[in-house]
Amino acid sequence: MLVNKRIERERQGCMDRYFAAGSACLVLAVSVLALSAETKGEEPSQWGPQTDGGCVSLKATQSKFRFDQPVALQIVVKNMGDKRLYLLRTGLLFMYRFDVRGPDGKPCPLTREGSREAVGGANGLRDSIGLDPGKSNVSKVEMLNRIYDMSLMGKYTVTAYRTVILDRKSTRLNSSHANIS
Repeated sequence: MLVNKRIERERQGCMDRYFAAGSACLVLAVSVLALSAETKGEEPSQWGPQTDGGCVSLKATQSKFRFDQPVALQIVVKNMGDKRLYLLRTGLLFMYRFDVRGPDGKPCPLTREGSREAVGGANGLRDSIGLDPGKSNVSKVEMLNRIYDMSLMGKYTVTAYRTVILDRKSTRLNSSHANIS
C-alpha cells in the first residue's frame, strides 16, 4: 500500500513536470511573430470592419488541415487612418481574443495548454508597437488547435479581436472570419 502511494506521487510529479515543460514549449511554439511593414502585393482578401482607422484580416495558412496537423493563422492589422495606432504586446491570448466555433456552431473550449496560456499570458505588458498610417503589422499564430479543442471533424469558423490604442483610449478591432476544415 505504501509502495503504491509512493509510485503514484512520483508519477504525479513526472506528469506535473511534463505539463510544465509542455507549457513552456507551447509558449514558444505559439509565439506571435510580428513584423511592421507596408503591405505590398499580398493584401488579404477579407478585412474586418474599419474602426477608428484600424482594421484586421484573418486567414488560415491553408483551408484544410489534417487532424494531427497544426492549424496556423495569419493576422494582419492595418492602420488605414491618419493617426498612429499602438499595438500592445503581451501573451497571445491577451493580445488577441479568438472566437473559435466548431462544426456544431458552439464555441470551442480551451485545451489544457490553452488554459495555461490564458493564465500565463497575463504576466504584464512586454512592450508596444507603433503602427503609422498606411502600415501593417503581420502576426502568425502557429498552433491554434493546441489552444482550442478542435478535435471534431468538420468546418470551424474563427474570428480574431485585437485591442489597439489610439489617442490614449483602447479600441477593439474585429477581423474577418476564417473558415477551416
